[in-house]
Amino acid sequence: MAEGLADYPAASFDFAVLSQTLPFLDDPGMILDEMLRVANRAVVSFPNWGYWRCRLELLYSGRIPQPRDLQQTWYDTPRWQAFTITDFAGFCRRANIDITRQAYLSGERQARIFKFTNLMSTTGVFVLERGQKALSSS
Repeated sequence: MAEGLADYPAASFDFAVLSQTLPFLDDPGMILDEMLRVANRAVVSFPNWGYWRCRLELLYSGRIPQPRDLQQTWYDTPRWQAFTITDFAGFCRRANIDITRQAYLSGERQARIFKFTNLMSTTGVFVLERGQKALSSS
């Protein structure tokens, strides 16, 4: 995907969309960075592994259980990796990406919940923009 975006100049689009593929990317941070380079906003959706059917540890912590033999986080590993809405929000904070809008789905319906979104949503949909710190430092 990054090779495809390299042909586009910065700010070529209003939106870039990545639907349901973020867990399968080798370098999701680089992809999101490229999306926000070529577009003012990015729309990203992914399955939420924080949904209630996951293990008890997941329900209490709001995160995918980290295997003892895999010390890498979901965005550092070069293979498919499950992550949750809570994990993604933490990644965006660290990567200086602002989440400007969000919606949650439960199956095919919009989940109209304000608490426990990580627990009750099967899918998260986010609108992202470059963080304010990144804009002021450019």
